[in-house]
Parts: sequence; structure tokens; C-alpha cells
Amino acid sequence: MLVGVFVAGASLGGAVVAAPFEGTIVFMSTQDTGSWQVYRSNAQGWNVVRLTDTSASDAHPRISPDGRQVVFETTRDGRRNIYVMNIDGTGLRALTTVATEDRHPAWSPDGRYIAFHSRYNGHDNWEIYTVAVDGTQMTRLTFSRGTSAWPSWSPDGRKIVFASNRDGSYKLYLINADGTGEQQLTTGGGNDEYPVWSPDGQKIVFRSNRSGQYDIWVINADGTGLTRLTDHPGEDTFPAWSPDGSKILFTTDRDGTQDIYMMDADGSNQVPWITGPAREAYASWAP
Repeated sequence: MLVGVFVAGASLGGAVVAAPFEGTIVFMSTQDTGSWQVYRSNAQGWNVVRLTDTSASDAHPRISPDGRQVVFETTRDGRRNIYVMNIDGTGLRALTTVATEDRHPAWSPDGRYIAFHSRYNGHDNWEIYTVAVDGTQMTRLTFSRGTSAWPSWSPDGRKIVFASNRDGSYKLYLINADGTGEQQLTTGGGNDEYPVWSPDGQKIVFRSNRSGQYDIWVINADGTGLTRLTDHPGEDTFPAWSPDGSKILFTTDRDGTQDIYMMDADGSNQVPWITGPAREAYASWAP
């Protein structure tokens, strides 16, 4: 049984959580089948509903900007492909069906395109692609000598942030949505991964082990203001913004298994959002 432990206006672990929060959150959990499945809840972590039911792995869901659809990766066809469904779990359809793996989809802010990383057409490297939500207009954006992965769109739809290990460790890069103007955003030691652009376009949150452990960090979109938000010996990963940019959800194993926590955008008030005896991870929040 999944337990939503976020209580609006209550004190959790000594931190007072402001109320209320609105919107819909999707996430993945191993609770019912032992494999990753996609779930939906309200922003308080209540009214949890399982959206997928398969023996395969349905993982890394992202809710559409209008809150009406969910895109995710699945192994139900033998390889990881991208699927889309309605927010109630109906209307399931394959977006990609190639014989190579497609992973970590992300919506464009207008809901018309999906960015993802893929080994499309048998390429050895993972590269960033975009595709229209009807499955047409497949476009390759990156041509790197290493892996390029985990794309996230800027809120104006003009740029995409992603991570690449083309020079050794993973660093964040920016690229125009048409594949031009690529530039490196982060430098330094360690790996910077799973970037997500803030709703106001000013910041990018990501996970990094540049401090020696995986924590959540944030940086301004111009590359300044690098700030560490979490500092815990457990692994903190998969950050996601609230629609208004005031909160960040993230996955952590600090309590022994993967759960989803919530914190303020400055890293304060870190509290459990939803927990269970199995694993919960990879939240995505829409109004």
C-alpha cells in the first residue's frame, strides 16, 4: 500500500509544510507488481491510482503541460519504447516502435512534441531526438561522440537542456530545439545528470555527485549560481518542479528504500511526500 505522508499545513520531521497544493502528479512504483508501473495522485499524495498494469516495466512518466496525458517508457514490446496515454490510463498508444531503445521522454511546453534519448537506427551512442505526439517528424538533435541523455525543454520551447559524457563525465548542455547552437552549461568534477528546467525558465535543477555523493543541485540557466540543495549520504535523484516553481520533488533512498520527498525550491523543508514498502520514484507535476 502506498502512503501519502505529505499533510498540508502539518509539521513533518520538524518542518512546517504550507498549504494547499494543487494539481496532478504522476510517478512510478513497484508496489503492486514488483516491476515499475505508472501511478497518479493529487498534489497531497492522496487518491493514488495505478494507471498501467503489465508484467513489463512502465517507467519514467512525464505528465503533459495541460495535465491530460502521460508519456512514459515501457519494455512491453521487448525493448524500451515511448508510449502515451490519457491521464486516466485510457487511450494507450505507442509513440515509437523502432527496434532500438528509446528512453526518458519529456514534453514540449506546448504539448506538441516529445524529446527523448535513443539509439535510433542502430547508433552505438544515445542521442537526443524529438518526435511529434502523433509519431511523425522524428528529428535527431545531437551528434556526439558519447552519450547524450535526459532532455528537458525550456518553458518557452526554444531550448533543450540535456546531459552528455562526451568529454568523460556527464555535464549539462543546452541546444536549440532545432538542433543548432549547442553549448556546455556546467563544468567541474563529478557527473551532472537528470536536468529539469524551472517553470519560469530561470533555473535548471539536476542531480550531481560533484560533492562525492548524489545530491540535488540547481543552477541558473546562464550557468551562474550553482547551488547544492540536498546534503545526505543517501542517493537523491530525479528532481521535478512544482508548476509554480516553489517546490521540488525528488527521489531518495535516505530511509532505506526509494521514496519521493518534497522540499522548497531553496532546499529547505525536506519532507516525505509519498512512501511505501516498495520503491516510488520519478515524480512529474502538472497544474
